[in-house]
Amino acid sequence: MDPYYSSRYSSWTNPSIYGKEKNPKPSAPALVPYTSVKIITLNTFQIPWLTSAYNKIANRISTPVEHDTRGDNCRDQELRATRLIEEIKDYDIVALQEMWGSNMDTIHTAMKEQGLAMPDELTSHIVSGRMAEYYNHKSVISKQIGGLFFGTKAPIIWYRHHRFTNDTGEQYLSKGVGFALLDMNEYWEGKYLLVCNVHMFSAHKTEDREERQKQRNEINEEFVKIHKEELFPLGFSWENCGVVLVGTFNTPYFRNDRMGRMTEYLKLTCDFAPRAGATQDFYIQLHPDCQRVFTYDFVNNSYFNHDNRDDAARLDYILGLSSIPGENGARTSVMQLEATKCDINRNEECSDHFAVIASLRPLNMF
Repeated sequence: MDPYYSSRYSSWTNPSIYGKEKNPKPSAPALVPYTSVKIITLNTFQIPWLTSAYNKIANRISTPVEHDTRGDNCRDQELRATRLIEEIKDYDIVALQEMWGSNMDTIHTAMKEQGLAMPDELTSHIVSGRMAEYYNHKSVISKQIGGLFFGTKAPIIWYRHHRFTNDTGEQYLSKGVGFALLDMNEYWEGKYLLVCNVHMFSAHKTEDREERQKQRNEINEEFVKIHKEELFPLGFSWENCGVVLVGTFNTPYFRNDRMGRMTEYLKLTCDFAPRAGATQDFYIQLHPDCQRVFTYDFVNNSYFNHDNRDDAARLDYILGLSSIPGENGARTSVMQLEATKCDINRNEECSDHFAVIASLRPLNMF
């Protein structure tokens, strides 16, 4: 029997065949595909009011009012939070970035009502009421969780957060990566999933690409530490654990870009799994002819906050790994995943980014 399929026995009665009710012997096991787990990642653009005010003033200085068609690019945060709650309600795994500001408690409460469990490390500082804006803004610095937010309907075995160490000018935002090991037994018997929620540095000069290179190296260093430091359930093996990286990598995907951005995209995929094709970009796998469909989109998103249309790009990804770094330069193979669906959800403006959505399951090996 294929190990990537579950079995069900059926016992049934059929009076029309047997003349009277009769319970035949159980039939042969029926092969039933694993359930596809639905995952969504979105950079929410829920910016603290101090940062929002700064952005608004800076935009007014740099762009004359008569030419500014976008207004306050951090606007409508309460409205967008309501849209976000509706957008994520049908997903099993939710990975969010830039979750700050006064709507954190509203979104947090809605996620709990939707059956999404969240690590205490990401929620213990959230407050509600009139002082929410102040305290949630203060938590950007004091808690240093980088605006990462994570919810799942699968049990969380452990969660760890890493704050990137390089000073990028965005250091006060504490960008980084959150690792959550999930028990997927309810969906995939005996399987696990390691979800890595990523938010990298955003600018696109040559030196900025070098800063993201350092951040990718730090993610790989964290994989090595996970091997050594984390506790795993009895019977756990990496062969039964898939690994996905999701979130805002701020690494544009272009086929022909004179700024060398395609080169950085290739480095992004190679840094996490050096063998060719070992990093799965699920969107490109399912949409090979749609390279210029963007998650950060000038034309289709009114919250796009740059005057330069060239900044439009696909910056947000759901990536699957075939192996992760271990000790002494060795690599550990992990369970392969396949996407039955992966799209950029442009149906609702919840942010200046569009969400990336996917349905994932263990790869059918036959």
